[in-house]
Amino acid sequence: MQQEIIANPIFISRTYELLKTTGLSQNELGRMTNISQATISSYLKGRTAPKSGELSRLADFFGVSMDYLWGRSESQTPCQSSVPVSSSEWQDRALLAEKKLAQLKSLLNGLGGDIQTLGNTVNKLVNFIAE
Repeated sequence: MQQEIIANPIFISRTYELLKTTGLSQNELGRMTNISQATISSYLKGRTAPKSGELSRLADFFGVSMDYLWGRSESQTPCQSSVPVSSSEWQDRALLAEKKLAQLKSLLNGLGGDIQTLGNTVNKLVNFIAE
């Protein structure tokens, strides 16, 4: 009985080509992407298709877009953010995240044993998430 091909043939072809270009074995690729060699072999034989996380790791490793690897685009270039973020903006975001985390910890510490306290805390959490 012949097994059905599940994976996209373009994905298989492009992955083989990228392996050839880099000179890596399936085993080496697996070690570098944290995907087992058996799983990579299964992809390349068309028995299984990668999940989005695995496809993303492969694309990142090869420096190509997921769309290129899967055959949805001819452009190998991964998408880049069109708006660069300055280091001061990253610092502002980090400070805001730390402040929000402190608020969340405070809300969670307020959990009590009774239903009313729990309901109030849930409402506070909903409001916190909506901010």
